[in-house]
Amino acid sequence: LELRRKECEEARTLEEKAEAWTAAKDAVREAEETVQAARETRAETEEALSEATARLNRLQEQRRDAYASVLADDLTEDAPCPVCGSTEHPSPAEGGHDVPGEEEIEAARTEKERLRDALDDATDEVSEVEATLAAKRAEVEGLEENYPKLSALSPDEIEAERAAAEEALREAEQAAERVDELEDQIEDHEQDLDDAEATIEEHDEALDEVEGKMDR
Repeated sequence: LELRRKECEEARTLEEKAEAWTAAKDAVREAEETVQAARETRAETEEALSEATARLNRLQEQRRDAYASVLADDLTEDAPCPVCGSTEHPSPAEGGHDVPGEEEIEAARTEKERLRDALDDATDEVSEVEATLAAKRAEVEGLEENYPKLSALSPDEIEAERAAAEEALREAEQAAERVDELEDQIEDHEQDLDDAEATIEEHDEALDEVEGKMDR
């Protein structure tokens, strides 16, 4: 009976673990999708940051070129350059450059900083969801290691094994109850036998007494 109880408990536990295993595997799939989405977001943010950095650099370079052309317009032959002091000006900057406004440059700089912060957040998010994924995978692996039948049997087979174990336990319990009943009946019969033997003994004594009187 104890063996049947143990087998039944193990079968019930396996069924419970099978449900947890299935849920854990679903959680792994969800975590994998979350990790993929987070990585894509990070990649998109990296690309946007690269473009924003290039745009800021381009605007700053345009402003430098424009300032140089303005200075070049004021250069005169044999007069010292206000920047380098040279009296020779072999390759002065060409004019016609549009000067980006300070607001435009500041907006580009702000966008770059925003995207840098967004990239930091996206990187943190990737690390967090990757850690969650690792934990979920470890949970699945732990269940499979402790309960090898999870990967060897289908859910229907696990359920059938549990049902068979419960039926075997019920049969064992019924058999144990029948044994108890039989033992009680045997005990009652033994008591009846003892009572009958005591009565016979009393009758024998009475008979001996009567026979003794008759002999006198």
